[in-house]
Amino acid sequence: MEMVHLQNSHPIVLHPIHMVIYMLERFYMFVRLPQMVQFQQLQVMEIMEI
Repeated sequence: MEMVHLQNSHPIVLHPIHMVIYMLERFYMFVRLPQMVQFQQLQVMEIMEI
């Protein structure tokens, strides 16, 4: 019975942390994605020149 109680309370404790990590990952992707796209475009330009 105590195991069930721990399992029930566990997600409630982790949830805010997961939300913060999720938001940070989304923000990181949002910031990094344009840079990655620019980098790929630069590589394509170099390949086209060669």
